[in-house]
This record gives sequence, structure tokens and C-alpha cells, in this order.
Amino acid sequence: MFASRLALLSWLAVVALLPHSWSQAAPDGKANTALRVCKQGCPFKTVQAALDKAEDGATIKIGEGIFRGDLEVVEDVVLVGSGEAATFLKGTGTRTVVLVKPARTVTISRLTITGGAGDDDSADGGGGGGIEVGKRATLHLDRTMVTGNTADDDGGGILSLQRSRLELVRSTVSDNTALSQGDGLYLMLNSTLVATDSHFTGNQAEIGGGIEVGSWIVNRSSGVTLNGRSRISGNTASGVGGGVHLGGYLTLNDESLIEGNTAGKGGGIGSLAAFFDDDVFPLIEVNGDSSVSGNTPDDCYDQSNPLCDPVTGSAAD
Repeated sequence: MFASRLALLSWLAVVALLPHSWSQAAPDGKANTALRVCKQGCPFKTVQAALDKAEDGATIKIGEGIFRGDLEVVEDVVLVGSGEAATFLKGTGTRTVVLVKPARTVTISRLTITGGAGDDDSADGGGGGGIEVGKRATLHLDRTMVTGNTADDDGGGILSLQRSRLELVRSTVSDNTALSQGDGLYLMLNSTLVATDSHFTGNQAEIGGGIEVGSWIVNRSSGVTLNGRSRISGNTASGVGGGVHLGGYLTLNDESLIEGNTAGKGGGIGSLAAFFDDDVFPLIEVNGDSSVSGNTPDDCYDQSNPLCDPVTGSAAD
């Protein structure tokens, strides 16, 4: 009996010394595998190496430091850093920092994404400097910063392709640049954003400095919902829509704000509202002490009617 126990203890000691990841069944039946990435003492030294090993449902835990971006995510995974001021995914300045492949469900939390540049070989041709979200994919950002990225075309911070879903919680999209549209975020046709306690600020583009919605195609299924004191502020567009250029719906709840943005027209919102039947589809709703105010030169501009009412969502008479 003593010899058997000694053999078991010896075997456990050997296993503990081996590089490994722990696996257990996730609620949906997928493998829930924790893979560790850090500069020293971890099974993986690069995030892409961990992604290449990851199975569907895996969690990748990333330590402190700067790690190379230019990542391709082909499975449903969770990336968890050690804090926005501690873990950085930094691009090489030649392509998107994080590319989420179509129809994937991905969570990124507690890190900063920076240094990306939209690549002409991207799915939309030059968009998505920080993150590109593939068609029909879902991306959840939690306590994450997307900052200091650029795009030759659209979506300096984030490009969200057709029928994708984006969720932000306590996250910031800031100081990104796009030469065309949607510098902070470009939501393409039939794509949606729900942001809670999140901030779009300091982004610059020709159209839609903070957010561009709908690819200039008016669509009831494209839109933005701001919850929990979310803010779109301090963004700039040289053309229309300093805060938001809107070809879909926009709903502000829970003291959310669009303020202090600047554009040639529609400092707060550049709207395509005149193309909607407002009796069927109210474009803009402002609820719960939220507001659209203090934008330059105006809070809301519609390209067919220069005055629009963001409270009722209808073009003014």
C-alpha cells in the first residue's frame, strides 16, 4: 500500500512539472482549455502560437508585457489579459492587430490593442486597423482599449463586417484614424453595437469620426445602442458626422451622451433620416437623461433636411 501511494505521488509530481493546460467541459459541451502566454515560464511565448493550439471554447490567459499582434482567430475563444495598462497586443503597422474570422464568437478582455494598420488585403480592402470582425461573427470586448490604430479606408479602430455583432463593456475606442469612414468603428450592413459604460473619443475620419453605421445604405437592421453612461465625445470628421454618421438606428439609454464632437456638418450626428418612414422606423431615440448636445457646428444634420430632431427621431419641418 505504501509503495502504491509513493508511486502515485511521484507520478503527480512529474505531471506538475510538465508544460500543460487544464481542460474541463464547458456548459455548452465544448472544451474549456486555459492556455498561458507570457514572456517566461509559460507554455507559449506568443499569442498566435496559443491560438494555433487552441480548440473551440478555449481560454487564453496573457501575462504582462507587449505581445505581437497580426493575429488570426479561427476558433471560438476567450483572450484574457492582465489589465489594460499591463497587457498590449501591438501590431506591426502593416495589418490588422486582431482578425476574427467569419461566424466566430470571441471575447477579449483586460488588454490594449494598438499599432494596427488596415490592410488592402483585408475582407473589406483596407479597413480594420485594430480589429476586423468577420461576417456573422460576434465579438465581446470587456475592459479593453482599442487605441492608436489606422486604416487606409474604413474602421481605423474596428471594422465590423456584414451581419456581425459587437458588444462593449467598460471599454474604450480612442485616438484611431481612418482616411475614409468610421474611424473609431465602422459597422457594415446588418451589423449592431451594444455598448455599456464605454467611450469613443479622439477618433478622426472624413465621415463618421466616432462611429459609421450602415455603409451609406439605410437599413433597419444596422444600429447602435448606448447603455450605462456610454459616451461618444471628442471625435472629429472633416465631412459629416463627427460623433456618428448614421444609416441605421441609434438608441441612447441610462445617461449616455453624444457631446463635444466636431464635423463640417452634423457635429454630433450626421443622419440619413430623410430616407426612412419615421412612422414605421424611428431613427433616433434618446432616453433616461441621455443627451445629444454641445457638438460643433450642430448636434444633428440630415443630408436632405439640415435640421433633425434626435429626441423624436424625425426630420424637423
